[in-house]
Amino acid sequence: MKGQLLMLLRQYRILLKRTSKKFINLLLLLIIPFTAFYIKNLPVEEKSTVFICGYYMEESNSYLAQVEQELSGHQDCFTFEKCSSMEELKDQVASGRYDCGFAFDNGFSDAFIHDIKNCHIRLYTSPSSMFQTIFSETLFDRLLDTFSPAIAVNYLASNSATKGFYRSSFQSYLEDQYRNYMNSDSVFRLSVNNTGAYHGTTDRVDLFPVHAFTGFLLFLSSLVGLLVYLKDQDEHIYDRVSKRKRLRFCLTGILANITPVWLVSVVTLYLYEQPEAILPFLLKMSGYILLCLLFTFICLLIFRHYKPFVSALPVLVICTLIFSPIFLHLEDYAPILRYLSYLFPPTFF
Repeated sequence: MKGQLLMLLRQYRILLKRTSKKFINLLLLLIIPFTAFYIKNLPVEEKSTVFICGYYMEESNSYLAQVEQELSGHQDCFTFEKCSSMEELKDQVASGRYDCGFAFDNGFSDAFIHDIKNCHIRLYTSPSSMFQTIFSETLFDRLLDTFSPAIAVNYLASNSATKGFYRSSFQSYLEDQYRNYMNSDSVFRLSVNNTGAYHGTTDRVDLFPVHAFTGFLLFLSSLVGLLVYLKDQDEHIYDRVSKRKRLRFCLTGILANITPVWLVSVVTLYLYEQPEAILPFLLKMSGYILLCLLFTFICLLIFRHYKPFVSALPVLVICTLIFSPIFLHLEDYAPILRYLSYLFPPTFF
């Protein structure tokens, strides 16, 4: 038993040395970890689900300060951001960072209270704007909530039926009563219960499917190992050995082709993912290698010679790329395609 094990190790070492002498294979394998390292260090593109509206106010007073305070406390997926200049507002809207923008001209507060027909707010949009209606509703809700007491006071002070009874000290009393009335249960209003700030999600697109790509390379290397064995067999290299020993040469040849890919896969995983993920990956890879060996021995029983297998090899590779979820996901396709994918080992990696 010990002698047979030493013989297998000797065969494995010879075939591994034979595989390692092919410089082009090693060069291609080295591209994988360097590609993974390069992609890992690319800047992460953040995709946030928060939509921003900008606003600019040419004047400042207590009313607009209150509006600004309420807008800054609006914490959900639709947020407001104040700009320091009109140029900044236009640039941010044009660039698409702001969904839309609002500009308040000088004298807006006085016009909004005393002459609302001549009060204007400029709205800036871009071709990518989608939620200007939502932002408009939110903004005008804050404006009316802030300015309504002052508008009511102006009406009482200017209306001929009430101006004789109006006194300036009545304004603070009216504001308090208005607040109490709007916050009471007798007024029907829509409200949103915010439990906290809305946090936008940040997603990173996986540009390099390291697990799927590694599984495909391991599967391909096992087929190449079988191809080399069949070629040697048809060249009568194994004529003097028994069938049992031929199977040993086949096994060690396939493992010798898989070994460089295995080593490169471990290095790639270390560069691309967290080090603690290596151990589960190695366990998963060991079971997958056994599955690849089973698939290659089935192919050996079917083809038996080099020429039939080399003719069928492109078909096997193409079918693996199509039916296995390496670069395509079959969830949205016909169920029969998902069943066909179970015929190929990369589906299980």
